Amino acid sequence: MSNGRIADLAIAGVPKAATGSLFAYLAQHPEICASDLKETGYFNHYNPQRHTGPVPPIETYAQHFAHWSGERYALEATPTYSYGGRPVIQAIRTVLGRPKIIISLRDPADRLWSAYTFQRSVGIVSLKPRIHLPVGQPLQLPSLDTHRSSLRIRQCSPSEPWDRFDRQWLRPG
Repeated sequence: MSNGRIADLAIAGVPKAATGSLFAYLAQHPEICASDLKETGYFNHYNPQRHTGPVPPIETYAQHFAHWSGERYALEATPTYSYGGRPVIQAIRTVLGRPKIIISLRDPADRLWSAYTFQRSVGIVSLKPRIHLPVGQPLQLPSLDTHRSSLRIRQCSPSEPWDRFDRQWLRPG
């Protein structure tokens, strides 16, 4: 049974930017009650690009903190909140009040490589770069264009929330 406790500390950094490690480290602190799942994803329901159905009741979200026993903070970490733009930010402010938000960012090239190697390790991407070394010939690397259909690379355009990312997340409620 839920005690009604919901998060007042959230990690909304981008995927592959150490949000899992940060969540695990903070969860060890005696004054922090970490959600039972690192990525509850509750506020993704407010992002029309991710969900089209109704938002679950707040009691569903509170179930992730049912084990709370008086700790000062309740923590959750869902990196995809960083993609939600204005609807997700507004929902977090409305539902959680004035939570403390941690945004973890990472060099985009390092993040892309990390995402690629992770997705390859779990079988989402099957592309394995092949290097052909013919005797007496210079090194020939396969063209990325040859394998572009096998890779999912997402580029942000100026119309996406990234151009307003800092202002939206950092603006006081």
